Amino acid sequence: MIFFKKVLKAQGEKAGITVFLTITFLLFFSMVGVMFESARVLSSEGYFRVAARSAAMTAFGDFNRELFQEYGLFAYGGYDGIGVENLNAEFLELLKKNLSAAPEGRERSYSDLYRFSEVESEIVDAKNLMEKEIFHGQIKGFLKRQAVERVTERVTDSLSENTGFSVKEKLAITRDYENGKYDVVDTDEGKETDDGGKGGQTTEAKTEEEDRKSKEKEEKRDTDAQLKKDAAGGNPLTVFSEFTGNGVLSLVCDEKDISKQEIPIREAVEQEEYPMQDSALEGSGKKSKSEKPPEKEMGAADVLEELMEEGNAEEKEVTKSENILSAAAEQSEFFLYASRQFADYTKSLEKTVKYGMEYLVAGKGKENLNLSYVVNRLLAIRLLLNMGYAVTDPVFQEKSLATASILAGFTGLPPVISAVQYTILMILSFEEACIDVTALLEGKEVPVVKNAGNFQMKYEEICICTKELFERKAQFFPKAKKWSASGASYQSYLYMLFLSGREETVRNRMGDLIQYDLRERYNQTFTIDACICTSTCRTEYCIPYLFSSLPFLSGSERRTGKRTQEVTYGYKSE
Repeated sequence: MIFFKKVLKAQGEKAGITVFLTITFLLFFSMVGVMFESARVLSSEGYFRVAARSAAMTAFGDFNRELFQEYGLFAYGGYDGIGVENLNAEFLELLKKNLSAAPEGRERSYSDLYRFSEVESEIVDAKNLMEKEIFHGQIKGFLKRQAVERVTERVTDSLSENTGFSVKEKLAITRDYENGKYDVVDTDEGKETDDGGKGGQTTEAKTEEEDRKSKEKEEKRDTDAQLKKDAAGGNPLTVFSEFTGNGVLSLVCDEKDISKQEIPIREAVEQEEYPMQDSALEGSGKKSKSEKPPEKEMGAADVLEELMEEGNAEEKEVTKSENILSAAAEQSEFFLYASRQFADYTKSLEKTVKYGMEYLVAGKGKENLNLSYVVNRLLAIRLLLNMGYAVTDPVFQEKSLATASILAGFTGLPPVISAVQYTILMILSFEEACIDVTALLEGKEVPVVKNAGNFQMKYEEICICTKELFERKAQFFPKAKKWSASGASYQSYLYMLFLSGREETVRNRMGDLIQYDLRERYNQTFTIDACICTSTCRTEYCIPYLFSSLPFLSGSERRTGKRTQEVTYGYKSE
């Protein structure tokens, strides 16, 4: 203003219009400068956001290719210690390159409009692959890419309680019979001795005891002779006990060819969420739940009851049909994904674990234990389904009653005879189940419900069953088809068992298999819990206000604006 006053004083009123126009020009220029500065700062936010998102996208372009190639899962890092810090460093480097005003190797000059400075970044949130929403979303994306249809057929338990009696009650009575509870009906207790006391035996009583034992031996010989003439051709109870003495797995497959390798669990899985594996128990001196102290030789009722208990064991309780349907809806995608990525006993893939699907169901530390777990449950399921027909077949009823009468008729107790008859039918149904499971393990399909036309075992074979007999009869079943209304395949039963597991447990077991396989085949440092799928990066940067740097404003305060932005990028399921 002093300058303009001097000009006006020297030039007079003639210079007034010049001064006015100059002031007007400066005001107009200031307005234009402010508008330009505002547009520059506002546009810098969009420019920075695009650069940051492009940097994040490029950083995730260095994803784990082995994980995606083998399992169709997208994630960053997980090997050689690569994690959040590496992702942040790569993102920041790419961001600075994107914000650079001039490209490398330029042949002409470029002006830096925004002049970003002090650019920093920090990843404030990172989600890994094993989180529920992320993992489930990626599986859905994989199935969509593979154009896999949803499951349209489900195997359900079709045996209703139409027999009118309890299995446990019948087996309990049979157990008492096998233990000799009904062998002696009357005793000599309470008879007076020759010295007038009680509790001893007179000479006459001893003679009676000897006669009774001799009579029992005679009856035993008569029973054996009758059994040889009977349709069973022997005692099904004792034959069954001897037959299953070496375990049921050897009845349906060749144990010599079964894999026994160990499957390590991930360090990130807590002990409470994942029970101790059987392989770990072997060296700890502890006993697993299935391990029992050595006792007397198990009878037929003991073997059948133990099999039923194992077959009914579930990891979670499902009491209503709508809960079953809800579980099926939630885990159908998991099963479809797993069935295409993991091998099972009937399907060989180029994977480290041969029985991956069985591990997802059982979760044991050794492969043979996982297969045994599944086989026991298949036998229990097939036993119940076969029993549904056996107890209604008039021929089986007549012949089993005749055998039971020979074995337990001396008791004179109809409930005991009925229980023994029921146990014999269970043994026959179990042997039929061995044929069914043998066929399932050979990749065949077995009718869900049996009838006179497809029930393979004959009553006359109940005491002469062998593994070779099961294999020969299993050949009558057809090869499994992808979809079949006439029967169920091994995969169908795996699906049913799959639904009994909790979603979190199944997801953790999938992580175990993927980590173990990629470690063995590609990189021993691979850790699936360190794989990053989504990250949120907070960035800070400075942008100067250029208008305050004009020459005629050199005396004013130079101001710099510090700004913050967040960019989130990663896998998103559609």
